[in-house]
Amino acid sequence: EPLRYREAKKQYAETLELISATACNHFFSLASAQTELEMARQNFASADTLYSMAQGRYQIGTITKNEMLQLEINRLNEETSVMDADINLREVMQSVRSFLGLEQTVMLSLIMPDSVPQFEVPLQHAMELALQNSPDPDYYQLIRKESESYLAQAKANRGFRADLYMQFGLSQTGRD
Repeated sequence: EPLRYREAKKQYAETLELISATACNHFFSLASAQTELEMARQNFASADTLYSMAQGRYQIGTITKNEMLQLEINRLNEETSVMDADINLREVMQSVRSFLGLEQTVMLSLIMPDSVPQFEVPLQHAMELALQNSPDPDYYQLIRKESESYLAQAKANRGFRADLYMQFGLSQTGRD
């Protein structure tokens, strides 16, 4: 039972770490979606500006109709990219809200830090901590103890076994 308890504690800690990793994945997905939307908006603004300028140049005859149509297609493509990025952001935000248990009306906007601190985890230290905190060694030790117990029980029950049953009955038909 102490092995089971130690394994359960480690599984609990491992589950908390998996939840933390999932939260990090949600955070970075949301940050990425917000960045993609901002970039798509900037690209659309640039394409729209170029298209507006091209309309004036087309009216005075300095660019061809083909060039004008290419810029219009580019503008429409960038507008589509903005819509796609907005839809993606809404999906990711819904996923984050669901994960955090927030209501639909809550809007999230991440503020990214200016710099990320540098750190390094030595491989050997990481391996030692993984073995120390993983529930797997305790699980395998538990399986081994249970197997040894089953083996001891099987050895105790081996050999010749016999059960003896006796019955004695009367017909209850005579006087004596």
